Order: sequence, then C-alpha cells, then structure tokens
Amino acid sequence: MESYKIFYSWVIKVLCLVVLIVGGSACQKKIDASNAKTFMTSSKAMQQSLPKEKQAEFEKAIRAIAFTHIDVGYLNDKNTGKSFSVELQKKLDGLTYDQVLKMGKEILEKARVDALKDVRPQVDKLLKEKANAEKQATILKAIDIQEAKFTYDKPDDAELYSLGYSYKIVNNSTITLRKISRVNVKIMNPNSTKPWYEVSRISSNINLIIDKRQGDDYEEGLKPGQAIVFTTGGIVSSAFNADNQPDKNATLQVKLLEIEDIAGKKYTAFDSRRQKQLEDFLKNYPELAK
Repeated sequence: MESYKIFYSWVIKVLCLVVLIVGGSACQKKIDASNAKTFMTSSKAMQQSLPKEKQAEFEKAIRAIAFTHIDVGYLNDKNTGKSFSVELQKKLDGLTYDQVLKMGKEILEKARVDALKDVRPQVDKLLKEKANAEKQATILKAIDIQEAKFTYDKPDDAELYSLGYSYKIVNNSTITLRKISRVNVKIMNPNSTKPWYEVSRISSNINLIIDKRQGDDYEEGLKPGQAIVFTTGGIVSSAFNADNQPDKNATLQVKLLEIEDIAGKKYTAFDSRRQKQLEDFLKNYPELAK
C-alpha cells in the first residue's frame, strides 16, 4: 500500500511537470509573419512581453534575421502594397523568442566569422607595421626638428589669409638623410587638444628630396651632424579668415612620419591614424590580438 502511494505521488509529479512544460510552450508568444503588418504587431508584442534585459537581445536577433533575409526593395520602398519577403515570412512565422534568439545568434556568429576573414589580414599588416616602426623609432627621434615657426597674414591681392611655415631639421642620427616622404604639421593653441591647423593626409606626402638643389653641402643628402631649413609657401584656405586666427603664442609642431636614407631604406613612424585603426579592430575583434 505504501509503495502504491509512493508510485502514485511520483506519477502526479511527472504529470504536473508535463502540464507546466506543455502549458508554458503553448502560452509562449509566437511571431505571425503572414504579412508585414502582422509581423510588426506580433514581434512588438513579443518584445514588450519580455524582461528589459531580454528586449535588446530580441531586437538585435530580429535585425540580424531581417537584414539577412528581407527583400531590400521592401526596406527602400514606402509603398505598403509591395510584397513582404516570402523568405523572411518562412523564417519567422510561428517562431518563439528562444527560436528567434537562436537563429539571430547563428547569423551574427557567421557574420563575425566572415568579417574576421577580411579583418585579419588588415590587423596582421598593421601589427607588422607597428613592430617595424618601433625598431626604427630611434632613427626617427634622432632627426631633430628645431625652430619651427609659422606666418599668418593676408596678401594684398587676396581675400583670404595665407599660412606659411618653416622648420630646421638637425640630423643627429647615424644615417644620411635623402628624402622626407611624409610629415605631420600642427598649429596648437595653448591648453588646446584640437589643432587650429593640421595638414591633411594627402598634403602630408611631401616627397622632399635633399640634394644639390639645396646647395653643394647637400649633394649627397643630409649627413650626420648637418642641419637644413625648409620653408613652405603660403597655404591659402577658406578656413583662414579674420575671425579664425591662431593665438599669438600658438606653437608649430612638426613630426616626421616617413624618411629615406641615401640607400633608399625607409624609416616609418606608426602614426595616430593607423594606431586608432588598429585599436578599433582589436576592440571589436580581441581574438586577433597577438
């Protein structure tokens, strides 16, 4: 008799568990993707029924599925008469939250794997460039920039102001400097982190060759211990005007980004643009860090 009661009690517990599972599944909201309107209504109702921490996950999954399967023409066309993607209907119709989340995660994971294939070569290239730049940093630091000055004035025959600058290069390195390929030039106002003026990426490629044109002393390039002064012509820009002027005690900052010696060997700094690009890649894809 006692064993019968135990068996009966066990059966009751199992039946209650089955009822809870089946009942829970039956009551769980599902997406109705029979058309665009019912899709929007049912998916919104499902999202609102979720705890806040799961609503963001749901939206992210829905977006991943939609942008993978929806007809792009539907997204770009405000004509409600345009048919909803049949493929998307098939994918979403009748799905529960758990099923949507699972599908979205699979799509996002595949997208990440595909993205890694494109990003990995770029990261490897940047890491290699950074490693080489660190080895060459000693030479670049030994090419000293001194007496950096700028002039800011308005020519008599022009409406805009012009900017010119000059700087002295002192070769304290062990190489003979032949060419300056790229530079970074900034005019910085005191206590400011944003340059009042900075050369663009294009104009930073100057390709300035040091040879006999600067005088007989430079026929074979800038030798160790030598110095040379470079002066630019006036740079005229609509950004320069009477209301946009640098402070009187603003400073000109010049940094060498790439140089070549007499044998054509390049010494390249790892500039801030590439550093930012590398940091962004590694932030989004930390598994690529070495």
